[in-house]
Amino acid sequence: MNYDIGEYYSFRLNGSVYFMSLPSCSIWRGDDLTLNAIEELRGRQRITELELHETLRKYLSPESVLETIKGLQVSQIIKPSGIGAGDEGYRQIPVEPGSITHLVCHVAHSCNLTCTYCYAESGLYGGEKGFTSEETARKYVDFLMEHSGKAPKVSMTFFGGEPLLNFPVVVSTVRYGREQAQARGKTISFDLTTNATLLDQKKIEFLNENRILVTVSIDGPREIHDRVRTRPDGSGTYDTVIRNLTPFLKSRPVPARVTLTKYDLRVKEIIDHLLGLGFFQVGISPVDATEEAEFGLGEEEMAVMSEEFDKAADIFLERALEGKYYGFSNITKLLKHFHEGVSKAFPCGAGMQLYAGDPDGRLYMCHRLVGRDAYCVGSLQDGIDTEKQAEFLASVSVFNKTPCDECWIRYICSGGCYYQSVLHYGDHTKPYTPKCDWLRRWFHKGLEIYITLLERNPAFLEKQTGDALLC
Repeated sequence: MNYDIGEYYSFRLNGSVYFMSLPSCSIWRGDDLTLNAIEELRGRQRITELELHETLRKYLSPESVLETIKGLQVSQIIKPSGIGAGDEGYRQIPVEPGSITHLVCHVAHSCNLTCTYCYAESGLYGGEKGFTSEETARKYVDFLMEHSGKAPKVSMTFFGGEPLLNFPVVVSTVRYGREQAQARGKTISFDLTTNATLLDQKKIEFLNENRILVTVSIDGPREIHDRVRTRPDGSGTYDTVIRNLTPFLKSRPVPARVTLTKYDLRVKEIIDHLLGLGFFQVGISPVDATEEAEFGLGEEEMAVMSEEFDKAADIFLERALEGKYYGFSNITKLLKHFHEGVSKAFPCGAGMQLYAGDPDGRLYMCHRLVGRDAYCVGSLQDGIDTEKQAEFLASVSVFNKTPCDECWIRYICSGGCYYQSVLHYGDHTKPYTPKCDWLRRWFHKGLEIYITLLERNPAFLEKQTGDALLC
């Protein structure tokens, strides 16, 4: 049998050398001698078994050669010649044309805030103020059910603007959705993103009784939050948000979503503040903004942000080694990703089994691209334009993104967010490269934390994720 060396990313940690296979994301622990042997073979084609053994014997003891070969095969660092790079399955669009299992329903193209950085233009998405009617919302439920095929589970997100501005429609849609799901032998889950300024006891009771996952947009302490998350008259909203949230945070686990701007990059302090208020976990998202925006992140701010993310990640690891959970969800997501070995050609489900619907019944590739005609892929009346869907997905596959060809995280980030590409370049197919260095550093940090936990506190990792992939 002949062999080829597969694509891999190697790095050192705590005296060992680790290999992560691309695109499988499986990880194998080796040493410098094994790395030297693999580097010598790298680039060769159709390596014979004799060549493989002879090369490894230059660096390893005879008794360890067979065990090393086995580990390299299991982790796909070496593989039989003729089976390709191992990415063939990832090149396929993994869904039936026009199928859908998740729908983002824009129940309110309106907002009671005027957040400085809002990509939705205060919820208007480049159009006019509008609200989804009960009839249209029900049609979205019907569309989701009818186009989900045999999928046993479907989900719907209530979005805006501020979805609680249209709370009666949220209520009626949840009830109708549950009825329709039960009638079809499916289950449906709901989630909602809110600024919490309109939250009250009645709404809290409904959200809890109906098990609706709620994410709260809040940017940290008062001085940070009130600088960007303001009412039309310019007044801050922090005090209102905290007053409304206090009973809600006591009733259930609630995640917070933070938009990080150049005004304050103290990631750990923001996380600690929000966890101290009672949030279960905190996700940090760097602001999406052009270079001209006064709150945007330039090269210098990105470097500071990277250091701040690392500080918070170190606290996560420190607590995790003690069996405690530090609610920095950015790290939790990375751990789950590496643990499950997720590898993909597309960064998200947009245009595959996820679509976003506006108040008028038009369907878009994703919630951030609503209002842009180029990304409208159909309507409730006409259904999904499957030809346009196929063209879009073919154009955004990581295999068609030249800047990603040599990047070791390309099967993880898959070229990044389409909206960011449109915002910065006007082209959804072009990865936003200024963010790439930070992402590579961040994913490497996640790998180090993952391996450390796998070796020093696997019980914690099992609780947070699933089965291990370290060979």
